[in-house]
Amino acid sequence: MTSISKPKKVENLSFEQKALDYLAEVVINKSLIYQAGFGGRAIPTYVGEWLISRYMENGEFTEDSRIRIAEFIAKYLPAKGITHKLSTLTTCQDRFFGSLG
Repeated sequence: MTSISKPKKVENLSFEQKALDYLAEVVINKSLIYQAGFGGRAIPTYVGEWLISRYMENGEFTEDSRIRIAEFIAKYLPAKGITHKLSTLTTCQDRFFGSLG
């Protein structure tokens, strides 16, 4: 004869906690986007989330994480004004060196 066991009591966890418990490797706390120090830059959400996940330390977003993100953005995502200056400089170089050949 088989016995029927009572179902185990399941803890009521918040959605966020369940996501962290089961999917910690791929879950990103979207509220960290505002703390990351993007400085009002127009950075696509998926890029911001990737940066946060890359620079978090042991699952924590620290001041060092924020500084490293700001350094990455300054180095690899220049401000709009700088982008225009670089474009103009490249055009001038092309004209100069193009006329030599």
